[in-house]
Amino acid sequence: MRRILSAALLCLTLPHAPASAQEPDRSPVRICDDGDEWPPYTYYRRANGKPTTEITGFSVEVISAILGKHGIPFSIVLPPWKRCLASIEAGENYVMALSASKNPDREKRFLFSSPYYQTHYYVFYAKDRFPQG
Repeated sequence: MRRILSAALLCLTLPHAPASAQEPDRSPVRICDDGDEWPPYTYYRRANGKPTTEITGFSVEVISAILGKHGIPFSIVLPPWKRCLASIEAGENYVMALSASKNPDREKRFLFSSPYYQTHYYVFYAKDRFPQG
């Protein structure tokens, strides 16, 4: 079975200022992901085996490259997953979630970017205990 995960670009709009008028809004884009972490995609950097406050990982690198190219600041926090999605849907604290898998319900409620990684499920077992698999 294959599960495709993608960055969910949810409710994200970039301001379009008139050419001669005001500066564009440069307040940080507020992003969330699962508080249980999802290494190697999103997790707290470890120092001496203990989590620090720095969030890192492949998803952080991807969003940093995309937003950094346009000079858009961002912040990432890791609340519980259900709270992350509910907050985006309600238009509260966050406007984007990282590493959200697509399903029919979420596709009705959110906008998705193209996938930037895939995961695959595998089952490991002891051949001596289960010779037929």
